Amino acid sequence: MSLKPIAVYVYHVFLASPGDVNAERQHVRRFFDDYNRHTAHLWNVEFRVIDWDNFATIGVGRPQELITQQTLEKLKGSLALVVGIMAQRFGSPTGKAESGTEEEFQWAKQTHDATGFPEIKWFFRKIEKLEMPTDTTQLMEAVSQWAKVEAFRKRMQDLNDPIFYTEYPSPTDFGRVFDRDLNLWLNDPARPWATEMKASGRATIAGALPAHCRRNSIRNVIEPRCSSGSKSSTWRCSIRRARITAWDCGASSSRSRHGNAISTTRGYWRFPKITNSVC
Repeated sequence: MSLKPIAVYVYHVFLASPGDVNAERQHVRRFFDDYNRHTAHLWNVEFRVIDWDNFATIGVGRPQELITQQTLEKLKGSLALVVGIMAQRFGSPTGKAESGTEEEFQWAKQTHDATGFPEIKWFFRKIEKLEMPTDTTQLMEAVSQWAKVEAFRKRMQDLNDPIFYTEYPSPTDFGRVFDRDLNLWLNDPARPWATEMKASGRATIAGALPAHCRRNSIRNVIEPRCSSGSKSSTWRCSIRRARITAWDCGASSSRSRHGNAISTTRGYWRFPKITNSVC
């Protein structure tokens, strides 16, 4: 018996930010690590987070131009999303923009306008009180940086096609805001990774499954309700309020089926590909 490697469809996510949001950047990486393990593998896809500090190398040329060539331009065909995060700092001028983050935003917006991708999601930390440096020589620079962040927000809203951004209260609250938005966006049946499943005839019931659920167990609940050959790629099966037992999701309590979600002790896990129409 020979090994048969599994082909995985890879999409990329670019992470753009100045240097004062490290905790938020780490959360984005953890989110996609978890999402790849728990959900994306059921679609046979993977989301890889890229940024300048891990994917760009030094060389001859304007620094931001090198970064753009080695990340955004290089992976343009598979770049699904640009995530921007800002707090108090805006960054340093690049020669073409007020900061590297702004130049990355400009590239993303121009590419989105031309092709429809990448999607752009921007998160601003809500600043109630500026954290000022103790060095008095840096006070004016800190105020200037914050003023540039505020001006950038205004420019986003003044665009012909404005950017709908959001705020988060603090670094510890970023995960709650980010996770909610990304889970809704990633699991939308209109996303390319979902429509590709339809086009290729590969059925899926991925949704936001917990890592410990067994795919075949769920399929065993659904497939018997459809006669042979009648299933479509959208799994249009007659789903009653079936009991999905502990054996299906590897826990001690049973699960109850409600519409397009399974109610568990960990919340509702949705199956966006399942409908209630009859086979």
